[in-house]
Amino acid sequence: MKKKFLLSVILLVVIVVGAIFAFKQYIRPSENLTMDYSSINIEEKLKHIVSSLKSEVRLTEQDIDALIKQNMDQQLNSYTYINGAQFYIENDVLYATLNVTLYDKLDAEIRATYHLNWNGSQLELSPQSLSVKDISLPISWLEKITIPIYDPSDSLITISSLINEGREIIIKLKLSLF
Repeated sequence: MKKKFLLSVILLVVIVVGAIFAFKQYIRPSENLTMDYSSINIEEKLKHIVSSLKSEVRLTEQDIDALIKQNMDQQLNSYTYINGAQFYIENDVLYATLNVTLYDKLDAEIRATYHLNWNGSQLELSPQSLSVKDISLPISWLEKITIPIYDPSDSLITISSLINEGREIIIKLKLSLF
């Protein structure tokens, strides 16, 4: 009887350890992402439109990736730190792949989707979904990301609209003299 009980306990421990190991392997990041980016100067892009006489600024996927990384807090919450990220856009949906460390011990790859909204002089990213691989997580774990594009109190040019075109965002501008 003692042998069966001891064998059952050992078998249970092996199964639990195996399940923990399998789970860690499952959520482990598949790519090594970083938070590196090339700084984007929106004002330079605005000056370029004056010289080209076009009333729009095009932000490429790389520009958007850099702007988000530049304005994103790497401490997602008290127990989650973002080690690396990659963002790509398709129409009005922003897709994010984030390599995170949970509780300073567990590395995971999470995926999130955001809806792009324009609010005055800021681009707002509202969370739509969150998952670890195929396991859905509550979107309440994510916060809205706000990206300031320009200082409205210090500019003659204002943004009239934002258009998502494939993998680019087109910012339509208008002259605001008063």
